[in-house]
Amino acid sequence: MAETVTSDVAGSGLFARIQQPGGGKTDYLIRIDAREIDPANLRLQVTIALIATSSGQELFTRKAELPLGISSGRYNSIVFTQTPKFSADVNSTSWSGQRMLTGSMQYAFEQLMPVMKAGVAEYFQHLAEQSTARKMQAASLPELIVGGDRTVELARIRNRQLIAAKNQQLPLLLRERKTAELTDLVVTIEQAILDLNHDSEVAKDQAQQAAAGGESSLQIDEIRGLGICYRERIELLKPILGALKEEIANRNR
Repeated sequence: MAETVTSDVAGSGLFARIQQPGGGKTDYLIRIDAREIDPANLRLQVTIALIATSSGQELFTRKAELPLGISSGRYNSIVFTQTPKFSADVNSTSWSGQRMLTGSMQYAFEQLMPVMKAGVAEYFQHLAEQSTARKMQAASLPELIVGGDRTVELARIRNRQLIAAKNQQLPLLLRERKTAELTDLVVTIEQAILDLNHDSEVAKDQAQQAAAGGESSLQIDEIRGLGICYRERIELLKPILGALKEEIANRNR
């Protein structure tokens, strides 16, 4: 059973690099706990946890219930580590009863892999967002203007950083940049406002379609939130644009 589980998960396409036990330190640990919760109806509950090896911190947990179609006995604590370095290391397993058919295991992991992939993707997206947020905190005003955001949280962070840049960076930029550079920035801002206006309208339409299609409230709120952030950014960019145009006009007198 342990070999079957390890083989199915390792061959799922989720993991980029795999190493055998004792092959070196791994970055992450995937713990899979599988147990029958309803032997009469032959259902298996599988809990998956992603754990940072260095800290032991559990980064996310997912559960799935799978119909098996044959009694599997009982087994648990199937543990192995994963990407970027993966170690198929089964720490412990106890097993009794009728051996599960290979076809049942294949079906189980067909159901399980999307759950794992969604959880891993969510975690690494969170890491990417944290990295993007740190970069925005150190970004210049022009860099903040041209960036795009995939989530409401990142869009709100960019808006807050634009407020800070307007007060902290804009006065120096107006004094030290050449007229041609200021003109280029005016063009960039006007283009950004045009794009933001378009994106906000698209987000509004998408939110309406999602609501009509019965999508989850979280998804609808995310789409609406992006539209709100785009409109807020337009209002933040307008005074910056006005200050740039005024400085250019003063220089040309």
